[in-house]
Amino acid sequence: MSSKSRSLLTSSILTCGFFASSYAFSVECYDTINTPTLLVEELNCPLSAANPYALTIVGPFGSLRMLGAGKVTCTPLSGEGESGILIKGVSASMINGKIESCPNGVSVAGKGTHTIINSEITDFIDNGIIISSSYNFITGNEIVGLGVSAGGAGVLVNPLADFNNINNNYVSATGSDGILVDGKFTTITVNHIVGTDDDGISLGVDSGRATVTGNFVSLNRNEGIQMTSDQNFISGNVVFDNGLVGILIAGSSTNNVIENNKVNENFDDGIAIFGGSIGNTVKNNTAIGNGEDDLQDNNENAFCTNQLNTWSNNDVGVDGTSNPACLKDL
Repeated sequence: MSSKSRSLLTSSILTCGFFASSYAFSVECYDTINTPTLLVEELNCPLSAANPYALTIVGPFGSLRMLGAGKVTCTPLSGEGESGILIKGVSASMINGKIESCPNGVSVAGKGTHTIINSEITDFIDNGIIISSSYNFITGNEIVGLGVSAGGAGVLVNPLADFNNINNNYVSATGSDGILVDGKFTTITVNHIVGTDDDGISLGVDSGRATVTGNFVSLNRNEGIQMTSDQNFISGNVVFDNGLVGILIAGSSTNNVIENNKVNENFDDGIAIFGGSIGNTVKNNTAIGNGEDDLQDNNENAFCTNQLNTWSNNDVGVDGTSNPACLKDL
């Protein structure tokens, strides 16, 4: 970058209220960032076993804000290395910019309470964001994979990574689930999850007590939202035109609440409870035009006495179906 361009950018930063003196501008591949830092140009950082991360941000004082042409790429694209960005310590942040063509886009570790805001994370081989710590905020990001079946999730929340917030992100073209959770107390709200190669949102066996509200989940290859864990609250979501079941409770999941969702035109069932899942509540949902049954409960008896799960006030439309047939009339 020319000295004139750098001067103009510095003036713009000051105009916006940032104090250039409080930010470091010099960023090179494989740096560890311990102070507030601006990246204003593209870094191309091939990864290897010796250099597994393009950049490492360490809190509590480390932060990276990308402006203008600020971008990190890991080409040539290969399976070597780990992630474009590693965030560790406590309360570090990454804001704006692009992370492109890395094995994983961003790895979130350390003690947590990190923030990733308004970034574009694209063309990753494995996962867009891997979360291995608690109390993090993933907000306003565009996470778009290569769309290949060998890839991983858009956002992966590992076991023991609890109380994470995943809000207002766009997730698409991932090789596996859009958002895959195995941590507890995860909040997933107002995300747009479309066109993944597996489930839109998957709450795995090590998860539980998740809040999943206000998401648009469509055109995913398998389930729209599925859970094999307990005490999740699924409400106010639009789950439309997915390849299998719209919302699925499976395994031996208990005490989940599915309410006030619109679950329409999915290829298989609309809302279904499979396996040994009992103690769940399904109420006040709309499930219309699904390919098989709009409502299904493998544990319900032929008289729909709600002994194992509770169904009530679900709308399947005039021609809707359920299994057992009386389920739609509860």
